[in-house]
Amino acid sequence: MAEVKQIVVGTYQTNCYILIDNGHAIIIDPGKKEERIIANIPSDITVDAICLTHGHFDHIQAVDKLHEYYHCPIYLDTDDEVLVKHCKYNQMDGYNGSIAYDTHPYDFPVTKINNFELEIIKASGHTEGSCLILYQNMMFAGDVIFKGSVGRTDLYLGNESKMKQSLKMIKTLDPNYVIYPGHGEITTLADELKYNYYLL
Repeated sequence: MAEVKQIVVGTYQTNCYILIDNGHAIIIDPGKKEERIIANIPSDITVDAICLTHGHFDHIQAVDKLHEYYHCPIYLDTDDEVLVKHCKYNQMDGYNGSIAYDTHPYDFPVTKINNFELEIIKASGHTEGSCLILYQNMMFAGDVIFKGSVGRTDLYLGNESKMKQSLKMIKTLDPNYVIYPGHGEITTLADELKYNYYLL
């Protein structure tokens, strides 16, 4: 049975998730506080990868340290590569972030990482390379959709028209998905379809 640990990190209260299943783990969106993330992963668990829903600084600031500790690959959609390699495009309120190491592109529609088979759905709008990471009944949504809201589109690589297209696509997905958003409370697609103004 898969388990998800949620760790809230950084100034922007970013949700980092640790997906654990059958003795293996994937770290999703480690925005900061690598020591807290490491402390929440039992020593007998093998970390297979770091997976990023998108490239914004508040989701990546612990990536380098975790990569050095676990020696695991980093996955990111290629359209957000410019964000993680150039701080000038990836900053706000005096904060910024980058990744020193190479990233691996996702395979669509399924990325296989050891025993994990992750369904990857492109969901541009918040950034060009924003993706939904689906595993069993879980949707790691990054900043595409939140409880009662959606991601902003006014930052570099944001696009309001593409966000509308992504939200239209999300409305067609299985409502039984549990949504693990990049910020805020965990919710369900069924509830968002009922109460989220942007999905009505």
